[in-house]
Amino acid sequence: SFIMVLFVIILILAGITFFMYTKEKNNYESFVTELDGYFDELNFDNLDSNITLLNKYNDVDLVWETTDANIINLSGEIKKPTYKEGDKKVTLKVSAKYEGTTFLKGFINFEIYEKSFDVYVKCDKPTDEDYVNLILDSFYLPSEVYGSMKFETITCFDNCFIEWESENVNRIDNLGNVHPGAIDEIVKVNVTIYSVDENNNRTYSITKEYEIMIRSNEFEFNELDVNFNSSDETRSYSDLNIDGALIHNGMIVNKLNSEEEINKLLEEGETNEFPREVKLRTNNKNDDGNAYILINVHNGLKFSFDYLFDDKSHNTEKSYLSIYKVDNDVTLIEKIIVPIKTEFTNYNLDLSEYKDSKIKIEFSHDWSNESFIRIDNLKITRKIEKEDIDDIKIPLNISNSIMLPFVTKYGGSITWTSSDTNIISNNGKLNENLKDNAKVILKASVNYGDISFEENFEINVNINNVTKDSLEIYFIDLGVYGLADCGESTYIKYNDIDIVVDGGDHFDSTNKAFSDCFDKYTSDGIIDYMIITHPDSDHIGGLPYIFLNYQVNNVYKFAGEEFTTQKFKNLKQAYDNEPNCNVYDIYSDVFNGSISERINISDDIYILFIDTGYLLDKETNGRSVVFELFAYNIKVLMTGDADNGGSHSKLENDYASKVGDIDILKVCHHGTENGTSSYFLRVTKPEVAIICNGNYLGNKHGHPNKGPLSRMNEYSKDLKIYAITGGGVNAVATSEYAYRGSCTLEESLIDRNGTIACKIDNNGYSFSCNYKEEIMDLRESTYWSILFN
Repeated sequence: SFIMVLFVIILILAGITFFMYTKEKNNYESFVTELDGYFDELNFDNLDSNITLLNKYNDVDLVWETTDANIINLSGEIKKPTYKEGDKKVTLKVSAKYEGTTFLKGFINFEIYEKSFDVYVKCDKPTDEDYVNLILDSFYLPSEVYGSMKFETITCFDNCFIEWESENVNRIDNLGNVHPGAIDEIVKVNVTIYSVDENNNRTYSITKEYEIMIRSNEFEFNELDVNFNSSDETRSYSDLNIDGALIHNGMIVNKLNSEEEINKLLEEGETNEFPREVKLRTNNKNDDGNAYILINVHNGLKFSFDYLFDDKSHNTEKSYLSIYKVDNDVTLIEKIIVPIKTEFTNYNLDLSEYKDSKIKIEFSHDWSNESFIRIDNLKITRKIEKEDIDDIKIPLNISNSIMLPFVTKYGGSITWTSSDTNIISNNGKLNENLKDNAKVILKASVNYGDISFEENFEINVNINNVTKDSLEIYFIDLGVYGLADCGESTYIKYNDIDIVVDGGDHFDSTNKAFSDCFDKYTSDGIIDYMIITHPDSDHIGGLPYIFLNYQVNNVYKFAGEEFTTQKFKNLKQAYDNEPNCNVYDIYSDVFNGSISERINISDDIYILFIDTGYLLDKETNGRSVVFELFAYNIKVLMTGDADNGGSHSKLENDYASKVGDIDILKVCHHGTENGTSSYFLRVTKPEVAIICNGNYLGNKHGHPNKGPLSRMNEYSKDLKIYAITGGGVNAVATSEYAYRGSCTLEESLIDRNGTIACKIDNNGYSFSCNYKEEIMDLRESTYWSILFN
């Protein structure tokens, strides 16, 4: 029948089609095998000459792509990177289309053949100019010194040397010997770095001028520097945190005191109203009624005082200000008869022989009438210690010779000893004939006056200077479209892995600013990890927008869900409704559960959460999630708003030792007065500080405050301070705040860096920004000059 005939025909056609399909598939697989064989024979390792990129192979068109046409173009021409840039990795991708040979050609679409090759292109050999500039780029000289140095003349390259010329050899000579004068004095020193040929003739040289402040006497750090101007005239004190000390009813307790001592002091004295200074009030003759301050000191104590009782009928009686050393016994150091007058008297006492002692300042008088003195401008000073010069920075991963630092940040000298001079010399010269990677210990012997110590650095030597894939960090300018307090958000990218830390506040302008940055750099629109530091609106308000517009796979959040604000409720609803999203509580899941405190990103990159001890703090800032980001031996500390305010007044100091030496600090709480203490800076030793501070300097909270900026500047002039925003020229600065008020959006563009980008790879880190060719240090800004001048 017709149906049977039709059925047979269909079967025959199906059989023919299957046969042809199988043949076509086999032909394609043979095509792939043949191309694989061809490309496997090509050697793209460590190229130093042009290569041939075929456009056809056996009549098949080959289409090439390159990730860096400046190094390898589509003709196979190679332009070597400079010596400073190092060897480069370029990915070549080839594709070929299989056309087919049967009548099915054009109907069955087999996948296009693709193959990728990682090509390593060797850099050019260094020129004399390269050698000299490499030395200059790594050259370090302190801006102020308090003791003699050793000016180094030998470099890490055999053909390069250093020459010194001081414009005032009576203060600092050409060897680095320092001769302090009666006053501080700036001396200009010219440094010439030059190369020579085999006949010792100079072939290339660079001269740079440095200005060095020669101090008249040994430098003293201000452990505590309080003028009490941040106190309101009518404020009734219960307690106040000022730069590492707790002040209660006129009593100052350094954080070195035990908790028991602090609590005991807090129970004493009466609550008074203070007019921008501390009052010491007494109305008894006996010692129990005398008013006092307890302080921990190092070397020096300075303050001014004013006696307000001006009743001449008691001019035969005396009032006293007594200074005691308090330990197991109480020892009188000095007793001052307080003059009856109404202007402040300056007092300065050298306490170097009572180093690290507890000092009691006590006010008393000979009659029973109530009286008091006012104490202001209180300073506790100390000399330079080992911790202040123990911040030597050298690269731990090297593939070239390195110029080792030869002087500390305040003078002195550093001498280096290599554990294996066949790998790297005592001057940092790398053996150019090494065949394999190696490790070596470089020992630094540091001498500064009476201070001497040694520190070891384990150096990884990589003979192939191939730049690894970089980690990128974007401190986002959330205020670029306006609004003063839009909080902060940070985006971290490594290849296809995207990490977001906080999301700013809930404004359309904030959301747009986030998306501008994230959409520009993400490859898949997926946020692999979100870290939410604490539940304040300026950190969580924008997160529901992120959940709505992007896929979030993992959330690490602050402890608890008891918060009642609408913005927290919106956030909780957002992460509860996010499909396939894991949510981890930093307290219950990470530090008291089964989730690791470490997130591994790659072999060289990971995140480590820090148990600050305050994860359940009653104040939201105090429970901020703090973590370290490790990338190629560079350490970045992310702090949220974990400052020293309120009930968590020791937070930074308590976790600083867990963190230790870092490279980059995200300054806590936008630069609040209650954060970034001097002690914290000395322990963590940052090289760069990033301030995320809303739309413009001087938001309604006065961020960033003069206090932490002063402490960072005093800690080190070499510490780079980068802020996202600038500020208007009409700003009004006070000693209490940065500035508040009428900064327009246009004015906020003055000195504005915008989004700050940090790039980290195995060669170190670098910074760039939106609005400037070179990122601006805050010290160079109009804002800084207004605030400090």
